[in-house]
Amino acid sequence: MLLAMAAIRDWQTEQTDPVTAFLDPELVDDDVYVGMPEGMVAPAGGPWACKLRSSLYGLNEAPRLWYEHIDNFLRSLGLLRCD
Repeated sequence: MLLAMAAIRDWQTEQTDPVTAFLDPELVDDDVYVGMPEGMVAPAGGPWACKLRSSLYGLNEAPRLWYEHIDNFLRSLGLLRCD
């Protein structure tokens, strides 16, 4: 359906890797922290964890965040879900 809409409206289409689709949504409502990546040195007395700004592949919330992101985008185009 999306490819048909793109053809009718002369939109440019791009291919995406489904693994990287989970990296796009921002973490707006959730605070998610991860341990320091290997090779990074925390400042003395500084934080030993990093707060994520956007989703991370393998994160439990990633599928839900991606669904909300794509759902909001498709609704902004005027599309509605079928019952």
